Amino acid sequence: MSLKFNEEVLDLLNAQANHELMTSNTYLAMANWFQLHSFPGSDHWMKVQSAEERAHALKLFEYIGKRNGTSSITGSAGITLDTWDSPNKIWEEVVALEEATTKSILAIMDKAKEVNDHATLAFLNWFIEEQVEEEDTVGEINDKVKAMAKIHGLYYHIDHELGHRKASI
Repeated sequence: MSLKFNEEVLDLLNAQANHELMTSNTYLAMANWFQLHSFPGSDHWMKVQSAEERAHALKLFEYIGKRNGTSSITGSAGITLDTWDSPNKIWEEVVALEEATTKSILAIMDKAKEVNDHATLAFLNWFIEEQVEEEDTVGEINDKVKAMAKIHGLYYHIDHELGHRKASI
């Protein structure tokens, strides 16, 4: 096996790492929104999630380096807190972010498979397992948030639950 990357695979891996950084920043902005609206559990959950996304980016950059590839970090657009007007809108966006992450990782796998980059395929298996867990978790939270939105004030119950999340990195 050659350690040299196919340029398209390398570009996709760099794009994924930058997507993870953007997602990390988005989760930090969401944490700030929750903090400003007195939801400490959701604030905590988003900060833990932000750290996980950053760790994913670092894992990708480390892999690129091990394969003698060059990492590239691109700028990230600013996120304004007036993007969201409710916990429901935030959790809907969280689901969309995780689905976009899964789609992006699958595209890298497809390209790696096409060019017989078995090392990248093996490396990305961990990310696929992680995304299955992530989509399940945020989908469940989003379902609860939607159900609780029908009765004003019930979001505080799920907020309390989210505050017990432990960091996994």
